[in-house]
Amino acid sequence: MSSDYDSGYDAGARGSIFGPATVEGTAGWMAGNQARNNKSSGSAEWLIAPFVLWPFVLIFYPVGGAATIATAFAAEALANVMGLGAGGLRWIIMLIPTVIVCWMVVRLEQQWGLRRSYYLIRHVVRMLILALVINGAATNAMITANNQPSLPPLQAMFHWPPQWLAIALWLVFWQLFFMRAHQWRIYWNRKLMSWFFRPKGFDPHYFSWRKEQVVERLAPIEMPGRR
Repeated sequence: MSSDYDSGYDAGARGSIFGPATVEGTAGWMAGNQARNNKSSGSAEWLIAPFVLWPFVLIFYPVGGAATIATAFAAEALANVMGLGAGGLRWIIMLIPTVIVCWMVVRLEQQWGLRRSYYLIRHVVRMLILALVINGAATNAMITANNQPSLPPLQAMFHWPPQWLAIALWLVFWQLFFMRAHQWRIYWNRKLMSWFFRPKGFDPHYFSWRKEQVVERLAPIEMPGRR
């Protein structure tokens, strides 16, 4: 076996989301990751990943994220109208419709993403959302560094950017990440299938900005017959 396959296998067995970005490395990573899953199906990563990655679900799938947030606010308003306090019934009324809407819309968005036009538009929206989130974090970081109270998250996100260069560098990082992190795409695909956001057997894919040219087979040229 090649060194890339061995390195990928070791990375997958350790639970790393990165490995050699080659065909052999990816194959090794998948084999090592599968072996790791077979050894321990109840690992700490399985428990921690949903809490760490759920914000990325809302960012990466903006239609599902917007529907989820809107449902959460609507459910909270309904709980307030019903006069519920901070008890368990209030959280049940808020969580059940929010989780159902999130699951349904994000799962639908996986199918929409199979269309190249939607895939590329969604990518632009993702980058805009990431830019707003980064801007909000940078804005509040600078404000609190000057011993001033932080702004509400939404206000901070739309605040005039204090550091253009930092935001631009982060966006470059995310763009390169989306383009080159092949192992992450495989890992993310497996997570979405385990959370039932994607059907079993859903293949991770990536559309390029340049539309692929389809080469059509030409009809054979008729040659003059021999006399």
